[in-house]
Amino acid sequence: MIHALGAFKIVVYNLEGEFIREVNFDFFIYRFTHLEQEDLYVGYAGNSKNTQIRNTHSGNNLFFFNKDGKVIKSAVPIPKGREQMRFMVSNKFPLYDNITKFYPHLSDTVYSINPDEVVPRYVLNYQEHSIPEEVFSRREQYSRIPHEWVEFREKELIENDYVLNLFYFNETNRFIHFRIGTGSSQYNIFHDKLTGETKVGPRRLTNDIDYAFVPFIYESSDESLYTIIEAGDLIRELNRIYENEPLLYAHPNTQHLVNLANSLKEDSNPVLQILHFKE
Repeated sequence: MIHALGAFKIVVYNLEGEFIREVNFDFFIYRFTHLEQEDLYVGYAGNSKNTQIRNTHSGNNLFFFNKDGKVIKSAVPIPKGREQMRFMVSNKFPLYDNITKFYPHLSDTVYSINPDEVVPRYVLNYQEHSIPEEVFSRREQYSRIPHEWVEFREKELIENDYVLNLFYFNETNRFIHFRIGTGSSQYNIFHDKLTGETKVGPRRLTNDIDYAFVPFIYESSDESLYTIIEAGDLIRELNRIYENEPLLYAHPNTQHLVNLANSLKEDSNPVLQILHFKE
């Protein structure tokens, strides 16, 4: 089934596009996941304190709620100084080995989620680029209007080159991959769970197989990483190579992509890209 988030509601359709149900609720969430076996939703508040609901769940970042929109429980309190500071990424709830994970904004902790508990799974150590907790105690020196946190972000986080954004977090049997951003740069990080080795690379990976552009990586499975390429983006990129890099365009590996692009139109479905790790 397809679960889509709207304004204070989730709508559910089957794969044939038939409407199944609508789930209404009265609190703010900005991303969510569905625990299929328990038929429960888990919503991320994006550091919104949800003061309008006026109960024990106000001030937490995770809400577990059922198909009637009733909150069963909540977890992961919003730390002081981070209120209303949110950063939206495509997938706040990556799945690996049937374990749903969650990572809030401006936190070094990645959590594991199940209906019974939410527990820390990983703590990311950015060393000198980690934000000291004392920084958030100074937020009250800036604007007291909750949503006006831009000056604090600029002065306390960006100017000190702290890691303030975690874009994606993907896990496989052997590797953990995630992308982070400081005030000035972005990096891809790979951690080998077997050897303990961690490698830090630039904002984008390098494609040395078919020499096409490298989109950002959104998902993972036990063995591989996954992303999608919009058909129009692929066509435009190959047109750019054709016009500017004729030797690269003529390479046999590139021609595989050319053949693929020739079978597509701008409005074709996205292309699934599977990235396997080399031995």
